[in-house]
Amino acid sequence: MIDTGHAVIVDVEATPARTYDEVAATRTMIERTEEALGLKPRRLTADTAYGTGKLLAWLLGKGIAPHIPVWERYQRTDGMFPRTGHYPLRVSREGRHAQNDASRS
Repeated sequence: MIDTGHAVIVDVEATPARTYDEVAATRTMIERTEEALGLKPRRLTADTAYGTGKLLAWLLGKGIAPHIPVWERYQRTDGMFPRTGHYPLRVSREGRHAQNDASRS
């Protein structure tokens, strides 16, 4: 784990190259860094492999803003837009979302 503001490595946890173990190590490093150094991240940046619902919920519960793409393993069939792709939204002056540009006929 790196403190990007000071360019300092604050914790390391060696794991096998398996997503489950790497995600578990993330929790370990965050908790250990908070206990040992009194440092708590405000945000965590990671790739899609860390975008599981459990880790994202855990981070939010700890007050850490995740900057992690959501990992969706299945195609959406419920009419919702998938996380892949770009779907720009127009926002009205009142701050409400207008019709999605991608859904226009």
